[in-house]
Amino acid sequence: MIDVKDADEFDALVEHAGNSLVVMFMYRPSCGSCKDAALRFEQLREEANRTQARVAFVRHNVETDYGDTSDLSRMHSVRAVPAFLFFDGGAMVRRLSLRDIRRLTGPKPFVEAALAEDVRKLKSTFREVLLSRAPSARS
Repeated sequence: MIDVKDADEFDALVEHAGNSLVVMFMYRPSCGSCKDAALRFEQLREEANRTQARVAFVRHNVETDYGDTSDLSRMHSVRAVPAFLFFDGGAMVRRLSLRDIRRLTGPKPFVEAALAEDVRKLKSTFREVLLSRAPSARS
């Protein structure tokens, strides 16, 4: 897991990653939903490592030390966290935002089902982006 502080660090990382997929998790340390999403992101990273997928996993705190919005989050128009951005060859190919768990109301089974749906959506998006990069079997 690589932490990037600004756009310059991210650009250098993307250049170094070459043709690997780059998945960036954008978060705010004080965000409860982000803490839960961080666990899901780590599970995704472990799954990718087990399958030896060529993916670079990156985290970025959208708040600067002064409480301002980071340049990287402004550059990619991230207005809500947690957010996941998928980059292929330096270009963003997908964006996914998860629900704010603090705003989910209702019976516990409903909330758990909503969180499970978000996890499914994250994994499915990750697999879809990976498969879109794979060479076609018909080529």
